[in-house]
Amino acid sequence: MHLHPTMKRPRSAWPAWSLALLLGATVVALAGCGGVAPAVPGPVPEPHRFQLQLTPSKVALAAGDVQHLTVKLTRSAGFSGPVTLSLNGAPGGLTASFTPDSADPDTVDAALQVTRAVVPLEYSVYIDGASGTEQENAPFTTTVLDPVTLDVQGRVVDLFRRAVPGATVTIAGASTTAASDGSFAMADVAWPYDVTVTLPGKNEVHEYLGLTRANPVLPVLDQVVTPTYGASVAGTLTGSSANGNQEITEVAFASPEANGGTVLWANGGPDFGPFGVAWEGTSTTHGSLVALKWSVGPSGLPQKYLGFAAGALSLSDQQVASGSDLELSAVGTSYLSGTLTVPAGFTVASKALWMTPGRYTGMLLGTVGDSDPQYTFATPVAGEPLGVQAKATLGNASTTLYRAGLQPNQVVDLALPDPPALGAPASGTVDYTTVFQWTPVADTVSVLTLTSQTGPAVFVYTASASAGLPQPPLLTLPASTRYLWTVVAWGMDSDMDAFTDPARGPGSFGLARDALVAIAEPVGFFTSATP
Repeated sequence: MHLHPTMKRPRSAWPAWSLALLLGATVVALAGCGGVAPAVPGPVPEPHRFQLQLTPSKVALAAGDVQHLTVKLTRSAGFSGPVTLSLNGAPGGLTASFTPDSADPDTVDAALQVTRAVVPLEYSVYIDGASGTEQENAPFTTTVLDPVTLDVQGRVVDLFRRAVPGATVTIAGASTTAASDGSFAMADVAWPYDVTVTLPGKNEVHEYLGLTRANPVLPVLDQVVTPTYGASVAGTLTGSSANGNQEITEVAFASPEANGGTVLWANGGPDFGPFGVAWEGTSTTHGSLVALKWSVGPSGLPQKYLGFAAGALSLSDQQVASGSDLELSAVGTSYLSGTLTVPAGFTVASKALWMTPGRYTGMLLGTVGDSDPQYTFATPVAGEPLGVQAKATLGNASTTLYRAGLQPNQVVDLALPDPPALGAPASGTVDYTTVFQWTPVADTVSVLTLTSQTGPAVFVYTASASAGLPQPPLLTLPASTRYLWTVVAWGMDSDMDAFTDPARGPGSFGLARDALVAIAEPVGFFTSATP
């Protein structure tokens, strides 16, 4: 880095050597007159009535950053007046704001910011203090760093990672509209950056904080979009007769981007469909058609598995895939069991068993709604991964854990974590300056949610334990309106870049990766009369 020539503040007083020459000349002139030169008194400096001290003395910042200096004022000689602070010697685009705006009390926070117009160099600048005719200053060094920018190319998607077209995406005051596939592009973005998403026809605002990824996939977790492409599937199950009174058959299509299925209840089959299959991406999808048949015991859970089939199937948009027959073969029955540990005061609400033949295809095999922390499920030995879901509740708070990639004959104990514990604001009114605080859950991203019957809904996604609200014009907060706020811990990603990773993204129950959703007990508040 090239150093900028040090910039010095000009002084109005005569330099010391000028004063010495003047006094010397006066003494010589008096001596030449033959008299005895009287003693000439030197200048008596006035005592400094206040001094400024800065901590630290050096800072470095890039465009978009905020760095803080602490300005300490020391008074003397009986001085007690206020001191007005200002930034001096700085290039245009380097600014400081002071809190409070004068050095009264004696400690002030100076927040430094710089725009991209400032040349990345090292600058010597001053904090000036003035009170009436008295002035003092304190020097410090600011290194303006090269701006770090990204060309961001991302996507806006729903809970199942399907495109959300037409969303307005805003970064650092610049906005664009997501295309039909949910994609958007923003050039020259300084990072870390925040993104705000608003949806057409939806009275809600989604904000994603602290991203550094150039290719984020932004999940709008309260949305389920109708996919672009679809087909229907119908056929006949051979190798088995129609279901008996205590038998169930489930048929599903699974591919990396599609899902769809149907359930044949008692006395149903052997014909199935037509049922719908939906997907995003391209107009064709390649996957498997899967069928599983089982008998139901007195508890309503699977008792014995009677047949399994899987066959390759490709689908095109608007296709009617009739004649998609499958032949059921014998399948073994095993068991999967375990014990649940839930937070203090919570009660087990449900346990469920899934078979997950595809990324977005979950076949629900059985669910139990009792409070027993022990569970045992009969499982098919079909070569397909299994998943167990458990939920516990306390009032309106809940914690739900899904464990993916399981196999028959496993013992899987699940420890459900406490949901977030909400802090401020516990009561009172809320405006745009309010900071919401909570105790987060490890290895999760927190989603701050605000809901109202009349006002806009707000969702703030963050890896932090606190967040403020989106600012106008992105959010218009209604006056004197009742809201509920809560925090949802969404796992298993511990930072925003992992949460928005195109190769990962948030899991959903019935899918092929572990998932956690823990919701804090909501707290009510009113917005202020003038938010």
